[in-house]
Amino acid sequence: MYQDDIDWYCDSCDAHLNRQDGFTTTTGSWECTRCGSINNVTEDYILSEEEAEEIYREECPK
Repeated sequence: MYQDDIDWYCDSCDAHLNRQDGFTTTTGSWECTRCGSINNVTEDYILSEEEAEEIYREECPK
C-alpha cells in the first residue's frame, strides 16, 4: 500500500499515525492510539502538496 510514502496525521489530535504501533492503511481506517479518533486512511484523503500548503497557511498565517 502507500503507508510508507505518505505521512498520516490524526484529524482530531494531529498525532503522527505512521509512528503508532501496528499502523496500517490496509483496512482504510485507523483508530488513533492517542485520542481514539477513527481516521480515514485511504487514497481519497491524500492531499496534494498545494492543498497541504494552503491548510498550513490558514492555520499559521505568519
